[in-house]
Amino acid sequence: MNATASHRVYSWAKAWSENGHEVHVVTPEKHAFDGSMDLNYDIGDFHVHTVPYLRKEKQRGASGDPFQKENIERWERLKAYTRKLRFGMGMFMDLRMLAFCPLLRKGRQLLQTGPFDFIISSYPPEVVHLVAYKLSGEFGTPWVADYRDLWFREMRLFQYRFTTFLSGIINRRLLRKAEVISTVSKGLSKKLQGLLKRKVTVSYNGFIKSQRQLNSSRPWQDDKIHIVYTGRLYPKKRDPRAFLEAVAGFREIEPRFDDRIAIDFYGHDLLYVESMTREYGLEHCLTAHGFVPYDESLRIQRNAGALLFLDWAEESAEGILTGKLFEYLSSSRPILCVGTRKDTEAAEIILRAQCGVVLTSGNEIHSYLQQLLEQEPPATPGIERVASYSRENQAKILLEQIRESDYSAA
Repeated sequence: MNATASHRVYSWAKAWSENGHEVHVVTPEKHAFDGSMDLNYDIGDFHVHTVPYLRKEKQRGASGDPFQKENIERWERLKAYTRKLRFGMGMFMDLRMLAFCPLLRKGRQLLQTGPFDFIISSYPPEVVHLVAYKLSGEFGTPWVADYRDLWFREMRLFQYRFTTFLSGIINRRLLRKAEVISTVSKGLSKKLQGLLKRKVTVSYNGFIKSQRQLNSSRPWQDDKIHIVYTGRLYPKKRDPRAFLEAVAGFREIEPRFDDRIAIDFYGHDLLYVESMTREYGLEHCLTAHGFVPYDESLRIQRNAGALLFLDWAEESAEGILTGKLFEYLSSSRPILCVGTRKDTEAAEIILRAQCGVVLTSGNEIHSYLQQLLEQEPPATPGIERVASYSRENQAKILLEQIRESDYSAA
């Protein structure tokens, strides 16, 4: 599935199996409401057990293609309309909770075949932690609990207070059983360590070193400098409003802008982008392209004049690092990070790698756009500078941290 969770767990399974370990992945069967299934990764080195938990959807369109684009887009519109309610209720309104019993049965079948060194589950969804907790208790197999997000209210969009309260009780109880706890950033690690009073390891999301030959042709027919954003948007959280407002102000004083610069958004949040396009009068320079397959998004990133990265707006949510940041780092294109502070973890990674700039005011954005008008920025330092953030390297680091933990694995 084209999602950060899939990239993260895939990289563990791939890297560990290539180093001679036997890896089994247990995952719920995917449906159109989950998202796009357009990742073409090799899974031949490890075992994948796909567990059905809902009645199978009727196939539409081409035979053998379970997720038609129109069907996915219909679900994405419904998810956008119901986002606040779904996120507010959290695990208590997640269909994937229905996968608990089927996942548990499959886990028991596997663990009965012989000893495993450890079980690792990556949250969200919450159901995977519940299953891993249960299996660890039944079979005595050490459990590694990974958190891509936390259950705290400031870490989860629109979450209700009672949801946070109940989720906190559940997660704190679960983590008593976990031998190792990992998360995706230093900021989230600090928050978990403060709550749990125990060590929390850090394994960044990173980027996958693709061996595939990607189409390198330029996706646009003009000779403009394209500022590109790929991924999801969250109003008032990961929000392009400050950037677009600065662009609108700059266009009023710079008549060359529309002839030299284009802004492109790729993702499911078309309605939100289109509303701001009309609000700021940017119809002549901004295009909302909609969702594109993963390989296409990589091609677009590598041909961009600059990549727009929207840092998380709330200081209380320090440590939220979208996986998109690391894709950007691997593109060798300059990153334009727009946020409210220059000392966030994301900003520090970008600046340390010398892969872009961090802008926190309209005047700074104006100055950057002026420089773009004069000359397109050169490519950033090669992938060697950011090699430590590859998913393969991060998977290796995580495995070493698990080995060095308090329990003794075979």
